[in-house]
Amino acid sequence: MKQFGLILTSIWLILAAGTVAAQEQRDSIDTHEWAAKVTGEQGQLQPRYLPKGDSTAQAYIKDTKWYNRFRVGLGTGYNGQTNKRQTSYSVPVNATLAYHISPVHTLQGKLSYAELHREKGHNVRSAAMELDYFVNFTNYTRGFSTNRLLTFSGFIGIGGRMSSNNGIKEKSPYGVVGADLTLNMGNNVGLSLQPYIGVIRDQPYLYKQQNTTWYEFMYGVNANLVLDFMPRRFAGRKLSASTFFVEASQGVTLPLNDPYNIAQGSAINGSTSVGSAYNFAFGYWPTRILGVRLGAHVQDYFWNGHTSGKVVVSGQQVHADHTTRQRGAFIGGRLELLLSPFSASKKWSQNKYLDWNVSGGMEMGKFGQAGQGLLIRYLGATMGTQILFKLPKTDNAMLFVEPRYTWMFYNVPYNNTANKRGYKEHFATISAGVRLNRDIRGKHEPADTAHTGRRHHEPARFFTSLAWGDMRNITRNETYSGSHRLNNSIVATFGRDFCPWATVLVQLDYAQKHTASQQGYDVSVGGVIKHYQGMWNINYHNLATRLMYQLRLNNLMGYHRTRQRFQLNLLTGPVFNANIKGKRKLAKGEMAGGSDPHLTSHIKGTRGTFAWAAALQARYNVTDNWAVYIEPMGQIHFRKSFDRLYIYDHIGVTYSF
Repeated sequence: MKQFGLILTSIWLILAAGTVAAQEQRDSIDTHEWAAKVTGEQGQLQPRYLPKGDSTAQAYIKDTKWYNRFRVGLGTGYNGQTNKRQTSYSVPVNATLAYHISPVHTLQGKLSYAELHREKGHNVRSAAMELDYFVNFTNYTRGFSTNRLLTFSGFIGIGGRMSSNNGIKEKSPYGVVGADLTLNMGNNVGLSLQPYIGVIRDQPYLYKQQNTTWYEFMYGVNANLVLDFMPRRFAGRKLSASTFFVEASQGVTLPLNDPYNIAQGSAINGSTSVGSAYNFAFGYWPTRILGVRLGAHVQDYFWNGHTSGKVVVSGQQVHADHTTRQRGAFIGGRLELLLSPFSASKKWSQNKYLDWNVSGGMEMGKFGQAGQGLLIRYLGATMGTQILFKLPKTDNAMLFVEPRYTWMFYNVPYNNTANKRGYKEHFATISAGVRLNRDIRGKHEPADTAHTGRRHHEPARFFTSLAWGDMRNITRNETYSGSHRLNNSIVATFGRDFCPWATVLVQLDYAQKHTASQQGYDVSVGGVIKHYQGMWNINYHNLATRLMYQLRLNNLMGYHRTRQRFQLNLLTGPVFNANIKGKRKLAKGEMAGGSDPHLTSHIKGTRGTFAWAAALQARYNVTDNWAVYIEPMGQIHFRKSFDRLYIYDHIGVTYSF
């Protein structure tokens, strides 16, 4: 029996040693390999473990210094706050500081500032502090990885907000719960998107008079650019593809709600119609999938358009139908983050013909509406997407189409108090344009060396151009039927390329400017002079002489060695502009009331003023001598009696000698 007991003990010891050895072997093999080989409870739990062979994961827990576990972030978003009767909204600016306790658990502190916009009520400035606890579900269920592109976390947080209105301060505690989706892009950089909901204590001067509860709901989303001090992300993957770019576009703007009439203090229930949009931007891609873009834009739109009925007196028509359009315009700057989601795939990043970006950010500027003296500052949140197509036989340029949606927040001051009322408008824009990249090797084909062209030290050449287009005013005035016609513009250009960095040219631009307005006029009725009021079409001949300097942005972006098939040129210079009076004719359908109708008021003759012009020219060189181009141009006048800003759109052809 004693010998039999010794045999059993020996067998048990051998099996135990084998089990320990097998466990050590399982712990040392690759997680995914082990998960594929085993079944049952062990196979389900194994991916949560940190395998011994993963030195990066072990270093995260044991070897990482405490100061390398921090993450900082900066961003913005949208916040809504509502009870049963009222709603407020804001675009907060956020700064965050997080500490990774482990791959699963993280603590984060957040500071934010915002101006709360109450619908048709006072605006309130606010600052908030928040403490959040994050659980990384991706690392919990799949194990820690340095090469993971996306991670998903949940968080819960508490905070407090200090708000101020007319010297009255109020503290409001709140709680939130939300989710975090982080896109890790290498080089310690990530993009974090955080939707959330929560509850906050009601603030007396905001809602208490119209609320039966002491709390209200809050909701929103934050987008943050984060910098993690852990230097091990994407250790085996190269995502760097740094490049600068410039882009220009133009399109149409559509207001999506009835704008607020600044003078009348109420919304206008009228029809809206499309206006125009002009955009210029430059940006930088630090990696293939994340970029930043800074741009400027000018837009106008028509709102409250209406048509008046014809007037008949004693069976005789006195006045015709006339369409009136009230116009608005705004100018501003825009800062955005760009995301190219599919560029993490090498197959996508190496394609030659197509790209896709999404964008989001903030903008600010000034805007005004017809008949108003006020130019109001606005803040906006904007998001858009770009579909880009590579130009044939061109390695550095892409055409794109860009739909965009913008929320505009602005305040209208009261006349008899220091308070302001907050309002919100929505605009949709769709634009078409061109992007010029400095370096896109790895995303597109190599340089176009097959195209015949001149080298860097090319000889000076003369050229001439002829173009046709439209000239219009960016204005806040009312316009009538006769002024809706196209202002035909014909421009002739003569210039010289002195070197790849400098071109000088002279432009002569002739345009017909159509206007329409209610005017008093005299007629002869049986030898007696009668005075009437009616609609007149009044035309001007507009002559502009421009001396322009042209810079090839291709050369500025590093493409000066070979003459490019596509060029993006920046033109700017002084202008002398003359308005010469033309025809004056009573509008069709207006009653002449007699013979020889003529205006009572004196229409000014030739008027001249100095101006400054700037243009972007997208040029495609068909051959070494012939090229076609599109050239949007802005021209601002120094004389206040003029319409201050003209916009020209020309399409033309160039011949180089």
